[in-house]
Amino acid sequence: MQRILSGITRAELVRHGYAVFGRSPREVLPAIRDDDVRQAARAELTGYWTWAARRPWLRLDPVIADLGFTAMARGRYALRTGELFTKSQTVEQADAPAWLISQLRARRQGEDVTSPRLRTALLAWRDARRTLDRIQRTDTLPGWAR
Repeated sequence: MQRILSGITRAELVRHGYAVFGRSPREVLPAIRDDDVRQAARAELTGYWTWAARRPWLRLDPVIADLGFTAMARGRYALRTGELFTKSQTVEQADAPAWLISQLRARRQGEDVTSPRLRTALLAWRDARRTLDRIQRTDTLPGWAR
């Protein structure tokens, strides 16, 4: 099977992947520098997530709302540091109220927790807009604050 891998996926494989069968990802894929991670994060955020930010109703799907919080926090961290957070680590960095972070954490751990749909959708959309607006306004990525 052939498939184009995003820069973030390649970075995850090279930095944290392991072989189930065959060669290690580090043997197959080129090394990834911190600046490569920053570029990949920027591409992910300014690509799909910019498209999705123009469609706030997508976040009415709770899975997309949770994914948005995680993607924005992971993107901000990657832009700032050139490193990758796991999705579970990223939940703690979500730009959301404490009650919602607690619910995001519970869902990541497999618990059946429901968040208020409209309020969560609005918060996720605002987080995306703020993150994407900040990316568009700045060219200096290192030291970029949350």
